[in-house]
Amino acid sequence: AAKYDPSKLVDGFNTVDGEEIFYISNPALGLWFATTKECLVKRIDLHTHSLCSDGAQTPADVVRTAAAAGLSAIALSDHDTISGVREALDAGSALGVEVIPAVELSAQSDTELHILGYFIDIHNKKLQDAIIKETLTPIIANLCKTANISAYSILRLSI
Repeated sequence: AAKYDPSKLVDGFNTVDGEEIFYISNPALGLWFATTKECLVKRIDLHTHSLCSDGAQTPADVVRTAAAAGLSAIALSDHDTISGVREALDAGSALGVEVIPAVELSAQSDTELHILGYFIDIHNKKLQDAIIKETLTPIIANLCKTANISAYSILRLSI
């Protein structure tokens, strides 16, 4: 049985047994939804960056800042890297902040284009390899051009 009797509620906020309830319905479809105001109002930030890309804080500090600001959830969405997500997840568990694993991927286009991916699997080897390939290839190419050396030399030196 439902906790709230929809026949006694109006759309919007209602008080039931001293508890503030938000209720919305669609009688034509026979649908209704009721929840506490506390559950309804949550502050989140789904676009944060850490020192792993162009942010100013460690992933754990991003989560600490979010907790101090009263956020219930964040997505760590660094540019072209998922290297800070594990640290953020651990900090979120300790601080009671839900951390959504995310990434902001740069894409080739006529204009600047970024694609945000949420609820990613940070252990997915194909995703890890794709991010590394797409991130390191332009860096190596730029280093080679600047230093006037071949990519083969860079790779040979790194082995």
